[in-house]
Amino acid sequence: MADAIATRLASWPPEPRQRLAAAALNQCQAIGSFALFLRHVGQALVRPFRRSGAAGVARIAGSHPVPKGQGFAESVRPGDVLMVIGAPWFQPNYPAMVAKARSRHGMRVGLLIYDIIPLRRPEWCDRGLVRVFRGWLLAQLRVTDVLFAISRASADDLERYAARQGIPLAGPVHVIPVGTGFGTDGAHPTPGEARPPVEGDYALVVSTIEARKNHTLLFRVWRRLVAELPPEQVPTLVFAGRVGWLVDDLMQQIENADQLGGKLRIVEDPSDDTLAALYRGCLFTLFPSFYEGWGLPVTESLIFGKPCVISNTTSLPEAGGALARYFDPDDVGDAYRVIRDTITDRAGLAAWQADVRARFTPTPWSASGDAMLAGLDAPPGAASGGRA
Repeated sequence: MADAIATRLASWPPEPRQRLAAAALNQCQAIGSFALFLRHVGQALVRPFRRSGAAGVARIAGSHPVPKGQGFAESVRPGDVLMVIGAPWFQPNYPAMVAKARSRHGMRVGLLIYDIIPLRRPEWCDRGLVRVFRGWLLAQLRVTDVLFAISRASADDLERYAARQGIPLAGPVHVIPVGTGFGTDGAHPTPGEARPPVEGDYALVVSTIEARKNHTLLFRVWRRLVAELPPEQVPTLVFAGRVGWLVDDLMQQIENADQLGGKLRIVEDPSDDTLAALYRGCLFTLFPSFYEGWGLPVTESLIFGKPCVISNTTSLPEAGGALARYFDPDDVGDAYRVIRDTITDRAGLAAWQADVRARFTPTPWSASGDAMLAGLDAPPGAASGGRA
């Protein structure tokens, strides 16, 4: 089967073949970026939640440990919860399978939503992805009893979308906190003491380089900084992440500009150790994204004690809170003003960093699982987990 698919793909014209490959890579990264989240939330959810009288154990879709020789049907009990916390939308007929399990075994179904970007901003997604995601979500919402989201912004998006589609939800969407850091308890991450692959002062951007992340805005801001400030005053701009899609023009501009005379560096696919070293060594971080379901690079920056200058849209103010500084991602002038002020006021930047280190409180990953359990325990129609 794999050989047949490969043969068929090889016969396609280069452009659609490359777009399909890019889509697959982006989705793999999207799933992989929450692997830590899924693991630690899953560990919390497999605990019994009978403390409030609920009968059953949360079953993690596709990952619940079943006794050897015992299948799903033999291990499930009425009242159990099938908790879907992965990314199942690309699985054919997934909602139908869930509906069958729900009906046959007397289960409830919980669903965690990270974002609905393919529906809210389809211009950044492949059209096939948008079609598949829409079909999955519309069907899945009809067989879901408890809904969760990783931010208030994502919860609001989902509730508005369901209302426009005429789909009544079983209750409000519960917002759960997202754990911070690379570790299991939200403490300051401790990967190896690698040296950052960039010398001197630099500002750091951690994300896939793709159109939605808005690296183009920072390229334009840095081009202006290089033109207007003394060279020694302009820190190097570092993009740390894989090169994704819809950025061919940007990558060509960076090459044509000779990496802004060396003031722009790309560190592709950094390891955790390299990423930790980059965070530790930077002056501050930037995250200019147009749209996010949460904003992991923001809380990663804060846990390393680094100030962050970020977009003021969607969920990012939830991630950055009062410790970040904000700009309009559609306004290059606004971004330039905030970033230039940060660069030129080194005393202010040092005071800001001290404030971040003193005030930021990490969120342990166990809090994510606890909030989900609280949502599952809540009476139907009741909100929990940070609903405003």
